[in-house]
Amino acid sequence: MAPTFYHYLPVPVADKSESMLRCRRLGWLAVLGILVVLGVFVCLIVFAVRANSKACNDGLLAEQECRNVTCLLELQLNQTRQDLLRTMDQVATCHHTLVNVSASLEMEKAQGLEQLIQKEELQGEVEKLKQKLQEALEETREGGLEQGRGNQLWQLLASTQPLDGPCVPAPGPHCSAGLRPAVLLES
Repeated sequence: MAPTFYHYLPVPVADKSESMLRCRRLGWLAVLGILVVLGVFVCLIVFAVRANSKACNDGLLAEQECRNVTCLLELQLNQTRQDLLRTMDQVATCHHTLVNVSASLEMEKAQGLEQLIQKEELQGEVEKLKQKLQEALEETREGGLEQGRGNQLWQLLASTQPLDGPCVPAPGPHCSAGLRPAVLLES
């Protein structure tokens, strides 16, 4: 093997002290860096120990339970809101139905009132016609009107049948002239 020559540049003496100062500075910086790393490492260990402590675990469990309860309550609230919306829709439908039924009932009442008024008017007319018939029959008996006038009265009586009373047939070949109308028999 061939000899190797290492050539070092001569270092002045003054430079040696400066390089020694640099080494010392670097040494102190290294020691300081190591102390900082050790300090951070110790803090991490303390944090890990505290994070795994019983109080911290209990706190985490309590927080998880609170989240679960909150989630359950939110679900119940959403379901209640949906039920409320459905109920409000049903109320609106019932209200609409009630308005329609009320309007229909008012129309029925008005029609019933009209029919009642019409019935009373017709009964009044029937009473007037009965009275006229009664007067005409009395005149026939008293005045001795001919048989043709009597037949006309019977036909008038048959055409004005009372709403609540019995029907009186018109005289003809099947009916004798001596029968009296049912209206006269009652009074």
